[in-house]
Amino acid sequence: MATSTLEQPKKNVGSHSAVSQAKVGGKKEDSKMWTKAVVSTSRVLSPTVKSLTLKAPNTFKFHPGQWVDFLIPHLDVIGGYSFTSTPKLLQSKGTLELAVKISKHPAASWIHDKCKQGDEVLIKSGGNFKLKGGQIDGENSISTSPAPVHHVFIAGGIGITPFISMIRSIREGNGQELKEGGEENKTQSVEGCTLFYSARTASELIYLDELKTLCDEDSVFTFTSTQKDDGWEGERGRIDGDKLTPLLCRSNKSTSEMIFYLCGPPSMTEDIRTLLQDTFKISKERILYEKWW
Repeated sequence: MATSTLEQPKKNVGSHSAVSQAKVGGKKEDSKMWTKAVVSTSRVLSPTVKSLTLKAPNTFKFHPGQWVDFLIPHLDVIGGYSFTSTPKLLQSKGTLELAVKISKHPAASWIHDKCKQGDEVLIKSGGNFKLKGGQIDGENSISTSPAPVHHVFIAGGIGITPFISMIRSIREGNGQELKEGGEENKTQSVEGCTLFYSARTASELIYLDELKTLCDEDSVFTFTSTQKDDGWEGERGRIDGDKLTPLLCRSNKSTSEMIFYLCGPPSMTEDIRTLLQDTFKISKERILYEKWW
């Protein structure tokens, strides 16, 4: 059964790391818990977000939606970032992908300003924010369960990242191959997948072209800034009841088959959760959200 919250939020805690061992809070951790990965490439996704590609052994395990604890050699930090790639891509190509927003946190600063091809890091997956409703079967595969599930993703800003992995994984379960770097056959949308995605500016709506293709006609892409953007022809303003109503009240889709996933700033997550429960009468068991510190 789906749960309404998570046991742990994403982490930003201090530690010292080396390839052979790790210390957290001054105490040595079991090095067997960590996996070595190597920086392969990076690319700019927006003015504030960079994508990082890592090479890792295909024995590493994670679920779409989870985050990675990211230890950087010689820095007293652990960064926590959601996977944007899929387990299937790791199995076939030995590749992991993350999207990291710039900040003053040392790990994020290192990724944006200092990391280079060949740098080694240590990684460990964590979190309970995962696809539900029978879609995930085991560690790395999509279930063929006939149970109808309509996934509704509601993201604010960098909170889109776990949903990239989830939506790509659903697509792979529908027989569409994902290649390294997000290149794929983009002619077919993912069945049973609606996305509501807001960011402060239109330029911060990362992966926009891919997501517009993959998600269904009820999806909404919007930005909240009052600044003028002459090139933007889509929605404006925060995700609210007016933007959710066409899907929840006027479409032919049953809310009893929907599972809602929320990820974004804490105030947004709480507002949307309350709106879904109080206004649209969605049961709390069908609302999953990832908390941030």
